[in-house]
Amino acid sequence: MFAQTSELERAIDLYRQGSYASSLTILDRLSKTAGKQNPTVWNYLGLNYLKIDDMREARKMFEIAVKLAPSDSTIQSNYGFVMLSERELNKAREAFSRAIDLNPNNSSAYFLRGTLNFWESNLEIALSDATRAVNLEKNLALAYILRAEVLLAKFGTQVPSGKPTSEQLRLIDQAVATLEDCNSVCSPDARSERDARISGLKVFKEYFERGNPIVGDDERLNGEVITPVRIISQPSPELTDIAIRNSVSGVVRALALFDSSGRVTQAVIVKALGYGLDGEVIVALRAVRFRPATLNGKPVSVVKMVEFSF
Repeated sequence: MFAQTSELERAIDLYRQGSYASSLTILDRLSKTAGKQNPTVWNYLGLNYLKIDDMREARKMFEIAVKLAPSDSTIQSNYGFVMLSERELNKAREAFSRAIDLNPNNSSAYFLRGTLNFWESNLEIALSDATRAVNLEKNLALAYILRAEVLLAKFGTQVPSGKPTSEQLRLIDQAVATLEDCNSVCSPDARSERDARISGLKVFKEYFERGNPIVGDDERLNGEVITPVRIISQPSPELTDIAIRNSVSGVVRALALFDSSGRVTQAVIVKALGYGLDGEVIVALRAVRFRPATLNGKPVSVVKMVEFSF
């Protein structure tokens, strides 16, 4: 027993150090000998396979772990993550809800269930789950980002075109405040991205506070007809491997600032699809080239709602 414990602890340490192949070697041996009935062995096998992006093996490992320890909230949450990645959304939702029932303080389960609901545009539930995750674990940086994204999605749903109301603009304020709260827990890389998002949201807020609308088909700015944006080149977003593997299809919608300089300088997702596709939409929007809209012969910046279908 002591030898098994020592080997398992070594395998877990190797996993935490990023030595996944070495960790797998030890865990695989344990799974065939003394650790065959130990759910921790199978759980960490699953985690290692996740790290090397072998979803098929990860799923097998977590399925065994769940059978051995059906009352383990963390294992249920990990299994749900694989189901989410494999786009088996009903199984994922069941696993996350079970994990939360087993442990109402499982912040990861709330975050992951919130992500699932966000992708499915169940925004009120997603916001509740993201808020719960943040409240339970102040260091869970991804939960702050999710909460901000859900607030922006609510904004985009409420204001498809026209001028936002002051109440609707408060959703942007709440998103900014959420990202600012993440300051102490975000890694340096995440903090840089977070600062860029905050800056972009403030630009959108200032645009709307000047009385400017989301420009629709009528191409008007404050009641005056403008010469519309003329697209010169618009690359298509790349499909991600995980989206291809899961045959993901649908629409991603974003708010984009078509700047008077001829570049999209700010963009935020207001209807997500997940599986890495939302990030690819932002990349594609940044690469769009166009002739700016003009008002009385002068280039002007306009915000438009744009869609990409996959």
